[in-house]
Amino acid sequence: MSMKTPANESTNMWSIIMILVGIILILAGKVISLHPTISGLLEFTGSTFIGVFAVSFFYQTLIAEKHFIEFKQLLKSQLKELDSIQSRCNKLGILELFENRDDYQRQYPLMQVIEECPEQEKIICVARSLFHLLNKTGELKKGLEEGKVFRFACVDPDKISPSLQKISQMYKSDVDSALMSLKGLIDWAIQKKAKGTIELSYHNVDLPDSVFLFTTEKYEKRLVWDLGFGRDLNQKRVIILNSEAPLGKDLKDRYSIILNDSICKIKYSDGNVTCNELNWAFADNLDSSHNKAN
Repeated sequence: MSMKTPANESTNMWSIIMILVGIILILAGKVISLHPTISGLLEFTGSTFIGVFAVSFFYQTLIAEKHFIEFKQLLKSQLKELDSIQSRCNKLGILELFENRDDYQRQYPLMQVIEECPEQEKIICVARSLFHLLNKTGELKKGLEEGKVFRFACVDPDKISPSLQKISQMYKSDVDSALMSLKGLIDWAIQKKAKGTIELSYHNVDLPDSVFLFTTEKYEKRLVWDLGFGRDLNQKRVIILNSEAPLGKDLKDRYSIILNDSICKIKYSDGNVTCNELNWAFADNLDSSHNKAN
């Protein structure tokens, strides 16, 4: 059963009134003794009123109302579906979705993430090659100068499996390039006595995806889930989650296991290299070839 709205009732009322006006005009033209031209004009105007507003009345009553009910039901169904999807995303902790990495980086540039992250909070990334992250040396230098703590883990380049190459299109050269950028960064940090910390570990897990964890200036925990489907940044879909909500927490726990089981290969902290399993030579850090992280 349909419900009449005030707008519908008002439209129907005016249609009836104008139909009555039309009838009155026709009767006036026939009953009142007037000039034939005026009588004809009144009858024509009355007929027009009746025709136009009768069509409007029946359209509103029989057709428009039916179409409005169907539209209302369809809209209600779609809004209910959208509300269901949004509510489920909220429950899982999904905050934002990006069609590609470029869109994500424009919205969340690394420099902004580093600057806003509280000093006592770690910036963590568990990935495949770290190629794009470690090549952002300008941003990482700024973070080390400010005392930020970076903890990264990537695939051991000597243990990159054929399946990982096939699925992620990742090659040893990707990691080697990232490592060279990291060595130059640590060389700079030693010379500048940067007060921050940066640590790189190797893991042996075939990952088609990666995570990046950081804390906002409002102490909100965020997890960036990067799903890679190729080497092109446009083939990487990015989801930002609340790392304290169900899905974010599940991912954080999984990658924390991978990170904690990874093997430290190089670590710089507050002016010194405290772990150097890669046997890199640093002129200003003579003990770097044998010091180990505690």
